[in-house]
Amino acid sequence: MFTGEIGEDQPEVREAVCAGLGVLGLGGGLAEGNPTDAAVVSPDGAAVTVLVVPTGETQQVAAETRAVLTRPKG
Repeated sequence: MFTGEIGEDQPEVREAVCAGLGVLGLGGGLAEGNPTDAAVVSPDGAAVTVLVVPTGETQQVAAETRAVLTRPKG
């Protein structure tokens, strides 16, 4: 499973990592792109399923910042 900034937005990194995991039945050939929802990127029939799962870090930081800024003073 790939997540976070590198895992979500850099398909070339996912490809390089999986290309070195032949022992798990992977050899590259992952789907390109940066999915906005959880997605399977391993090829059909791969021995191991590879997922990209967006984390929502940006939205969480924004929500927590908003909560601090709108908190009543005192």
